[in-house]
Formats: sequence, C-alpha cells, structure tokens
Amino acid sequence: MKNLISSVLVVLLCVSCNSEAKKILNELPNEMENIQENNELSAGQKVAQKLADITPLSADAMRKAFPKQLNPLHVDENVVVIGQQIIGSFGDKKVSISIADAAGEANQLAAHMVDSYALDEHQETQNFKVVKQERNGMETLSDYYITTGKSEIRFLYHQRFYVTFSNNDNKVKMNPDELWEAFDVNALKGYQEMNK
Repeated sequence: MKNLISSVLVVLLCVSCNSEAKKILNELPNEMENIQENNELSAGQKVAQKLADITPLSADAMRKAFPKQLNPLHVDENVVVIGQQIIGSFGDKKVSISIADAAGEANQLAAHMVDSYALDEHQETQNFKVVKQERNGMETLSDYYITTGKSEIRFLYHQRFYVTFSNNDNKVKMNPDELWEAFDVNALKGYQEMNK
C-alpha cells in the first residue's frame, strides 16, 4: 500500500511539474520578446553597426582630405596622424582640429557622440557649461570654460568622422558661438568625398 501511495504521489508530482514546465515553455517566447524589446539598440549603436564593416581611411587619405585653411587661418606645418585620427592646428596654433575616422574598430566613437547628444542635458556652473546645439544641420556638443575663454565643439560629420574643434585660450579666447563662426564646415568636404 505504501508503494502504491508513493507511486501515485510520484505520478502526481511529475504531472504537476510537467504542466508547470509546459506553462513556462509557453510563456518563454513572450518573455524573450519583452527582453529583446528592452535591449533595443541605441541610435548610436545603430550608427556604429553600420560603420563596423567599413575599412578606415589610410594615413595618406586622412592627410589628403585634411583642411589646408579654415576661413582666413592657414594650416600649421605639424599635422599628425595617430592611428585613425589626424590632428592639426591653424593660424599659428590659434585653433586646432582633430578628426577621427570612426569606421572599423573605432566605431564606438560614433556611438558615443550620437548617444551623448541624445542624453546630455544643458549643464552650467559659474565657470563651465556644456551646450547642446544643432549648428548647420549637425548635432554639436560644446564645452565652454567661461573664466578662461576656452571652447571645444564636437560633432559627427557625415555619420562617420568624429570632429573636435577648439581654440587655444592662450592665443584667442572664444565662446562656442564665436568658435563656430571661426570654423568652416566646408573645409571638411575632402572627408565627405572619401565617405562615398
């Protein structure tokens, strides 16, 4: 009799577990779908995915496309290429520009810029402020050190090139609007041509 009761309990336990297992298996696809919806890629990650399979420009191509002049300021002699980034200054180091090719392995630079613009709010203290502003159709982030007159503007050019433009506050003081006026976005056309 004890064996019969034990057997019935084991069967009931198996049936109970089996129905619970079926319930879990039936609900699992819905839960997986919810998880996937919550883990949707950010706008920056979508841009990064597109750039991941693109071959970065060579150092020679980066140099060839680099601006020779920004408005009245001519490029200084020392233009340096480090990996996928080129850095140069203009007008005897009054302003400088850094252009990083966010293709290939550097694709997270693009993701960072796009997502930073989406997330960053206007921040301001007595000595510093971050300005999020669309300029000439491009989403820009600017850091402005009010007391020193130092500004830096960052943006993603043609969804590929991470550009940082800044003034040398020891030579010329500028707020972000003045810095943008000193910048000529048309000077980057060489990179636009390389992006085709």
